[in-house]
Amino acid sequence: MTIQEINTFLTSSELSNFLFPLKVVFILLSLIMIFLIVYYLYKQNLLLGETKRKFMNFFSSQEFSVQKDLLGQWKEIKALIPKEDQISYKLIINKATNLFYDVLENSNLSNKSLDDLDGRHIPNIEIIKEIVDLSIKAKEDPSNDVDIAKIKQLMSSFEETLQKLHLF
Repeated sequence: MTIQEINTFLTSSELSNFLFPLKVVFILLSLIMIFLIVYYLYKQNLLLGETKRKFMNFFSSQEFSVQKDLLGQWKEIKALIPKEDQISYKLIINKATNLFYDVLENSNLSNKSLDDLDGRHIPNIEIIKEIVDLSIKAKEDPSNDVDIAKIKQLMSSFEETLQKLHLF
């Protein structure tokens, strides 16, 4: 075949008539895709607004306070205490352990292990070790029940410890 024959075949009306249904299908698919793109861009308006807010917050000069964060974590724990169900108290133990590790990080003691800490570093360290042990046990076997009265007592001692550390 020569180039002249190929060119004649490509410009022929038979090929154009044969490809017409395919052209229509692909044009319809393109229109559907354009419609879907516009629809999802419209629906994502809230997401785009949220992204813009996060972007602006990243570049703004807002101050982050570690003390307010730790106090907020403690308020979350205190809000769970009146519920008196097993799930809430397991969550209390977990959140208290996380708060304790955040306090250690804030106090520049995060490089020390729990066994290296004593009463000079953290008051009532034995109670905190008991909270951490309960948290580990709850994570290992979630089916175990916890003693709600004991956890209330531990949380009141933990609150005293946080006050002695001048966190609030």
